[in-house]
Amino acid sequence: MIASSGQHFFAAALARARTCRASGNLAGAWRELRIGLDAPADFPALTAAAKFLENTAAGGRPPDRPVRRVAVIGADTLTFILPVFRALAFRDGWWPEFYDAPFGSWRQEILEPLSNLRKFRPDVTLILRSWRSAGPGRVEVQDLAAEQLALARRSAEGLGVVLWPGYDYPPQDSNLRSALEEVNQRLRAALPPELMWVDLAELQIGLAEPWDDDRLYAAAGQHPSTAGCVALVEKWLALLRSRWGKTRKVLVTDLDNVLWGGVVGEDGVEGLRIGPGSPAGEAHARYQEFLWELKNRGVLLAVCSKNNEADARDVFARRAMPLQIADFSGWLVNWQDKADNLRALADKLNLGLDSMVFVDDEPAERARVRQALPEVAVPELPAEPDGFVAGLRARRFFDATVLSAEDRGRAAAYQANKQREESRADAGSLEDFLRGLEMIGDHGPVTAAELDRAEQLLARTNQWNLTGRRHPRAEITKIISQPGALMHWFRLRDRFGDNGIVGLWLVVPRDSGTWEIDSWVMSCRVIGRGLEELMFNVLIREMRSAGARQLRGKYRPTAKNRLVAGVLPGFGFATDAGPDESGGQTYLLELALASLRPHTIKLAGTGGGAS
Repeated sequence: MIASSGQHFFAAALARARTCRASGNLAGAWRELRIGLDAPADFPALTAAAKFLENTAAGGRPPDRPVRRVAVIGADTLTFILPVFRALAFRDGWWPEFYDAPFGSWRQEILEPLSNLRKFRPDVTLILRSWRSAGPGRVEVQDLAAEQLALARRSAEGLGVVLWPGYDYPPQDSNLRSALEEVNQRLRAALPPELMWVDLAELQIGLAEPWDDDRLYAAAGQHPSTAGCVALVEKWLALLRSRWGKTRKVLVTDLDNVLWGGVVGEDGVEGLRIGPGSPAGEAHARYQEFLWELKNRGVLLAVCSKNNEADARDVFARRAMPLQIADFSGWLVNWQDKADNLRALADKLNLGLDSMVFVDDEPAERARVRQALPEVAVPELPAEPDGFVAGLRARRFFDATVLSAEDRGRAAAYQANKQREESRADAGSLEDFLRGLEMIGDHGPVTAAELDRAEQLLARTNQWNLTGRRHPRAEITKIISQPGALMHWFRLRDRFGDNGIVGLWLVVPRDSGTWEIDSWVMSCRVIGRGLEELMFNVLIREMRSAGARQLRGKYRPTAKNRLVAGVLPGFGFATDAGPDESGGQTYLLELALASLRPHTIKLAGTGGGAS
């Protein structure tokens, strides 16, 4: 496996998967194919992977991959899209069950209340139509935009997560292009908020290979090209990961021959290639600039390298580079096993291993991490550094539909956390430490200004998440518009910095006098500082003001939220019902008996603690 790195990596992995299947080892077959899909994926490889998956699944689908119903509809033939989606969804950890609408029927499928599409009850609906479907001749912008918007609004009803495409552009017809550009502007401005916008024009322009394939379209009615199919599916999956809270949060990078060219222990600081002077040095500088771009978008950067730490620090001290040590929220430079170091970094950052992308030039190190930590994404790098950035961009690990102020300040927040930990070491007790932080909290009802951050918190928060619900923006708006529903945001700052909006709860009225906690989330960055007590106290106060007598809550276990299993009993809730078939437990709190909890956070604009 190590020797087969580079362009032969996928072929070798597929061969191993076939060997496992032939011997009856289906678990091994799934594992080997999944590893193979870490390689840069082209259309032939993904088609071969999909064929292997479908043949192997005849003996039973992968047991650890949830099934989601995926409808694929559009104006052109979608034959080449489905195998690409099958393979890459498998790589991402789930299994699509497809509905492929009959050719040319996509409008009827959306509009008819008893269509086969609606009977399928999709979890995800993918829509694709090209510039050709806008019709020959002159395009009436207003009419086309109105028709597409009506279809979009109807598709927002009962079709799951809908990915709605903008138009791509014809390669030559400038009049049609201008008309479609205006249609796109109108659609994007008026698209129902629950739909996810897919910018086909951006994909088309950014693709290194041709987006259109006239011969393929003439032969099979297929659009876009095979290279375009791969780029489009990667974009679709990135949007779905963002909606489902699966976007990666940390890029962990090696140093030698990754951040710079050469090995500092052998070539010395001055012998390293970084920046102008050589093609390789310029490629490594572009990689650093890409990491800087990620950091500004809220992605955390960390280093995991086998090296002498003093030598590594010396490079940053003596060489002018786009990145400096202060840009990294995690730093482990030693001679220990990299899988162990990645576990330590995850603990330090208080994030799951499945939030990490690990970039390393050594095939043996990549293989070791894949074997020991399958949750970590380990992309197979091209042999030359000039392909590093393009390969990482193509995988769209860090794409997010919303970029908040909290995202942009995430690296600074982790640096402030480091200062807090140093302060904690000097404090005589936990209470002394918390008081020494001089924390100030703020809260208020969620309005239009906080909707993006509310959606983001619900989508991304995994550990301190009571119910695991993932409400998109449109659903949040719908819920909080109900009479009696309350949703509050919570902000926390201290003498080291502002954490931004890091907490959220949503309660809705149910029976007479009884409200239910729909969602309660809190960023892992502020766990253990008393914010959960402040949030509880505000919740009790608001419920009493609303005339509630009882508050019902449920803990719904997920793969990551065991941390909050005892939160409701700890706040005085009594068991009401459960556990249910998923292991969820329902609790009930009599508000007349509820007692407020002490904490050391002052409310903004007050002189003392919250009550």
